[in-house]
Order: sequence, then C-alpha cells, then structure tokens
Amino acid sequence: MAEDKRDALISVGSNTMGAVAGAAAEIAFPQLGIANAVIAPIFTAVSQGLAHRIVCHNENTRMNIVYKQAILKIQQKLDDKQVPRNDDFYQNDEYQQSSASKILEETLLKCKDEVEAKKMAGYSSFLANISFDHSISYEEGNAMAAKYASLSLQQIRILRYLNEGNIIP
Repeated sequence: MAEDKRDALISVGSNTMGAVAGAAAEIAFPQLGIANAVIAPIFTAVSQGLAHRIVCHNENTRMNIVYKQAILKIQQKLDDKQVPRNDDFYQNDEYQQSSASKILEETLLKCKDEVEAKKMAGYSSFLANISFDHSISYEEGNAMAAKYASLSLQQIRILRYLNEGNIIP
C-alpha cells in the first residue's frame, strides 16, 4: 500500500514538473510551440523514471537540487529572451528517447552520486546551457558531463582560474 502511495506521489509530482516546465516555455515563447510537445513530456518522463530508481534520501535531495536549479536557470534564459535550441536535440529516436532526455537523465544520475555539494551548481548550469547551445551535440554533451563528474572541486577551481586568463606562478 505504501508503495502505491509513493508511486502516485511520484506520478503527480513528475506530471506537475513537466507541466510547469512546458508552461514556462510556452509563456515565454508561444511562437515556438515546443513547450507542451517537447519540454513537458521530457521533464515528466525522465523525472518519473529516475524517481523509481532512487534508493537513498540524500541522492534524491541532490538530484532535486540540480533539477530545480536547472529549471530556474532555464526560466532565466527564457526571461532574457534567449531561444532554446530547435534542432533534433528534442526529437525521439527509434527507442523513443531524445538526446535531451538522455542528457538530463545521465547528468542527474551523475549528480546523484556526487559527494561534493558545491559541484551541484555546475550540473544545473550544464543542463540549462545545453538546452540553448546548438553547437553541442549529444555525444559532446555526454563527454562534458562525464569529464565534469570526474574532476575534483579543486581541479574545477584551477580550470576556472586559468580560464579567466590567470597564470599559476
């Protein structure tokens, strides 16, 4: 009985998140017509599938933090009139999976196992940025997420420092 209640809550929560994501995109860009057709089903399906695989409260918390931060960052980009990518990134393949849904799932699974809380913002930024950057393919995005997951927080800080044009003495 408890599992039925849990499944019902997961379904309602996932459908709600999908609807909110779709509505936000539809309000910001009604001319694109991609909101309910693309964004809502992706968020709904991925969040439902991942929720059933969660075993630990801490893992669930980490995934929710990244998921919510990514939605906020996407909404900010939409508010800033940035246009989401309109390539085949959101189109389902023969297995009924889009590149967007696979990247979302893979990234959330990586952050689920992340012990460094300060890296969570990087995962959410990655999800938001790839949703708007046409130049990043699924394969490149997947490799970026894997590389980010393999780096320590100290290594990320060093890379950020060097990217700002600084030189290590």
